Amino acid sequence: MPARHLPQSSSAIRRAAAVVRCDELCQDRADPCALAAAAPPWLGARSIPSLDVTVRISNVFKIIGIKKVEDLSALSLDDLLKTQNFGRKSVRDLAQALENALQRGPSDNNADLKSPGLNFIESVEEGLKAYSDRDRDVVRRRMGLGGAAAETLQEIGDRYDVSRERKGV
Repeated sequence: MPARHLPQSSSAIRRAAAVVRCDELCQDRADPCALAAAAPPWLGARSIPSLDVTVRISNVFKIIGIKKVEDLSALSLDDLLKTQNFGRKSVRDLAQALENALQRGPSDNNADLKSPGLNFIESVEEGLKAYSDRDRDVVRRRMGLGGAAAETLQEIGDRYDVSRERKGV
């Protein structure tokens, strides 16, 4: 019996296991919802923009609140096709994007931070939504977000008429 070539890296092993998993669990590889349901955890956790999907798919998913691959598993193919601006071509494109991501395997780095649709600054801005307007402004000024130069705590304190120690940042 000839020796089989085994993948050397953990990413290659995880990719190979994911392909086998999808082969076993996914009844229809042309159905992106079925692919998402059978996806391994590393693929399920990926954001939709990191898949290099079309602008149309990205826009539709933003409207209906699909942010990650795992969110697709709650839908059916019929649900997707009933969604405005999401037709058979979008289904094929999405299934192909999922297959491509599956074949590429897990990334050892954070692909979401490198994707053109989601970057670090956007992630920070999204996280800041949980805070008050004033707190968001303080963080933006301190970090220099929005294209402005970063300010010192003294400058921010002067603007809000409090000492820099009271900023809580």
